[in-house]
Amino acid sequence: MKIWTRLILGFLIISFLLAIFGYVSTTISRHALETTIKESSAALAQTALREVDHAIFSRIEFFEGFSSRIVVQEALEASNQEFSKLSNPSDYISQIDKEWTALPEGELSPKMSALLNNPLADELKALEDYYEKKYGYKVIGEILVTNKYGALVAQTDRATDYYQADEAWWQEAVKNDLFVEDVALDKSSGVRGVSICLKVKDREGNFAGVFKIVVSS
Repeated sequence: MKIWTRLILGFLIISFLLAIFGYVSTTISRHALETTIKESSAALAQTALREVDHAIFSRIEFFEGFSSRIVVQEALEASNQEFSKLSNPSDYISQIDKEWTALPEGELSPKMSALLNNPLADELKALEDYYEKKYGYKVIGEILVTNKYGALVAQTDRATDYYQADEAWWQEAVKNDLFVEDVALDKSSGVRGVSICLKVKDREGNFAGVFKIVVSS
């Protein structure tokens, strides 16, 4: 075999070996990079979940404490006493609910306005404003408070209906003291977030009503 042929053959063998080495190195590097990315993504996801959980539990703790305030307790006590004097609370609630849902979006009835502007509603709207100013966006989309009959006592925006006791979140909160809904679009506020639903008790520990707080996600 001529020396020139040997050189060409040697060059081809070396080139082939380098190509194989390059392919193997690239494949290993790609797999290593994919593994690193997956591990990093998982770590970031876990961190994000922990932060979300912390934010939610912070809101839960705050509103658990808030529910014992005088303005909340007095509002629920007055509403529950008023309803207990009605001969048929269900008929009254049903009538208000029909009038409520029949009113076009954007309009307010005297009942809606009263529930938007009472002392408890003012306190709740002040909370919403505080968080929005602190974080620069609407942290709390909506807050609703019902009495033990499921009728609204206060609201920060016009709710979709007056009667809430037929809602799954209300029933779960009453049953378990706390219910946190999955992330969803809240129809009333138009905010996509997590709904925190809390059972409220009076000073004697009796069931008094329910809080629903929509926290932006």
